[in-house]
Amino acid sequence: MRERALIAWFGIRGVGSIYYLMFVLTHGLPPEFRDLTIGMTLSTVALSIVVHGLSVTPVMSRWGERA
Repeated sequence: MRERALIAWFGIRGVGSIYYLMFVLTHGLPPEFRDLTIGMTLSTVALSIVVHGLSVTPVMSRWGERA
């Protein structure tokens, strides 16, 4: 269970978000929402990368102590 949680936390970030962004952009998202949607998606992915990047050392240290 702990391994699954670790993999879930540090899994591939942003792939699903980028996929769905491209999907809505090519399937009729109204033009007035395009810039907002792109900005929100890319900002969220970037924030996720930063948060996960900052947490990797402490989380892996705890993981090593318990293993």
